[in-house]
Amino acid sequence: MRETFAISLLFNLILIYLGTYIIYKKGGWRFIKKKLRVGQVLEDSGYGPYYDQRKSLFKMLPKTNTDILFIGHSLMDGAEWAELLENPHVKNRGINGEIIEGVLHRLDDITMPPPDKIFLMIGTNDIDHGFKTPQILKNYEKIVVKLKQNCPNTKVYTMGMLPIFPYNRNKVGSIPEEFNAGLQQLAAKNGYTYVDLYNVLKDDRGNLPQAYSNDGWHLMGEAYVKVAQHLKNYLKE
Repeated sequence: MRETFAISLLFNLILIYLGTYIIYKKGGWRFIKKKLRVGQVLEDSGYGPYYDQRKSLFKMLPKTNTDILFIGHSLMDGAEWAELLENPHVKNRGINGEIIEGVLHRLDDITMPPPDKIFLMIGTNDIDHGFKTPQILKNYEKIVVKLKQNCPNTKVYTMGMLPIFPYNRNKVGSIPEEFNAGLQQLAAKNGYTYVDLYNVLKDDRGNLPQAYSNDGWHLMGEAYVKVAQHLKNYLKE
């Protein structure tokens, strides 16, 4: 009797383990919600609900060849660029939490027809996904290749990573500086303009000033104003 119970219990545990593993491999809770139609959206990219909401919106918005697009992660998403730059052609196409792969996934939706200018800032969140500098740059180059194919006459401005607070340095090491150096070379190789915001915002110790951020990553209003003042030079080109 006990042996039968033990065998049955072991068999059930194995089934539970296999079922849990299969669900995990298929996407975990997102997979379950999709099957149960809980909070399901029309498009499920795998990058999260906010990404899908923004991507869907950007796809529907009007597009012209006079657009100046700001594409990238939360630092792009978090600013009112048209007001900061006093230019009605400027459009915010940033998505909080975005990685390079996410930009690639939606690039066609926002660059057809090709815009006049693109300001691109992406790569910081890829560090959280375990990527090191060489892989981040390799992935970034995929965006560059696609833009060269789809938007050959668009002026592209690649914006490097920003300085950070000292206590965040343990997390990223020297990746920001390495990435910026590599991005500068990549931009020159493809005839694009590298925009150095690192040196625009850093203090005399190479860190992000306390007044410019409340978490060491994202910018406060004063910092955005300083960035916008610098970027206005490129809008005149």
